[in-house]
Amino acid sequence: MSTVSIIQSDAPAVCFEPCSSYHDDHELDEGMALNLLEELVAKSLVVFAIDDGGEPRYRMLETLREFGLEQLTESGEEDDIRRRHIVWCLSLASGVEETVATPRFPALLDQLDRERFNLREALGWSLRTGNETEHSLLICGNLPLYWDTRGYVPEGLRWSTDLLAAGEPTPTPGRAMTLATVGWLAMLAGDPVLSEETLSGSDDMWRELDDEAQLSRSLSMHGMTTYNLNDFDRAEAMFEESSDLARQTGLEWISEAWCVYGLAHIALARGDMVTTDRLLRATLEYSKSRGLTWGI
Repeated sequence: MSTVSIIQSDAPAVCFEPCSSYHDDHELDEGMALNLLEELVAKSLVVFAIDDGGEPRYRMLETLREFGLEQLTESGEEDDIRRRHIVWCLSLASGVEETVATPRFPALLDQLDRERFNLREALGWSLRTGNETEHSLLICGNLPLYWDTRGYVPEGLRWSTDLLAAGEPTPTPGRAMTLATVGWLAMLAGDPVLSEETLSGSDDMWRELDDEAQLSRSLSMHGMTTYNLNDFDRAEAMFEESSDLARQTGLEWISEAWCVYGLAHIALARGDMVTTDRLLRATLEYSKSRGLTWGI
């Protein structure tokens, strides 16, 4: 029971598999995890329910969860179990990048809503202990659109800035992604200085890491924040570079939806209604053809 006590709120059975252990430190497979959960439900130690989406979910009673956490700490297995938990959370957060250009994106945002307490638990443990910092940074790096669209901008900004401050400044994918997250959320929070500083840092770090796909992503976000500062020439150059890199690396949605949308707004700000109309029609047609409801 103690090994599943780190699960915050409720969670699907799949979350319990990597966060559980069995005899001789073997992980539970799917069938074993379900059997364990059914045994705990039968003993009234875990509550079973079906969520609005029809997914079975399990929740440990809070008093029992606190007792389980104490047992887990005493067992010496806590760090190992929490590492498995944060890896599971990262696999979930990584789905944002994988589904953003598909019709599955809204469903993924709903799933992140249901697992937000588990995400907070994983990030909080990493921040408190200094363990698995790169994993926690990668989680933050994948969540700017989630925190933006779901109204969690202050929370996302806090997690991201705190984790950046706690880690080493060595260039890593997690650090570069989280710098972009801070830049995007800082723009939404009304802090253009922090936004410019961190997005420039993200661009520079991706150039150092020689990752053109992620540089395209960072530049597309930087272009939008720079547009909001009315620096249209610089924003236009960022969108154009981002678009070129996106086409070269297979990130079509960045070039055909995000960057075209940004360039349309620049044309509008310049009073070029013909170009604005052409670009908006192009990005609208692309979004409709791909089922991208966020782009319509």
